[in-house]
Amino acid sequence: MKIKVVTIIRTPPMVIVGVVNHVKTLRGLHSLNMV
Repeated sequence: MKIKVVTIIRTPPMVIVGVVNHVKTLRGLHSLNMV
């Protein structure tokens, strides 16, 4: 997976949490609901 550090820095903390949740989902964990 390619993650751009610049993009993460420009995004708010809430977006970073959403990205982390998606990464965990790709690893086999259940997806979390995003608000």
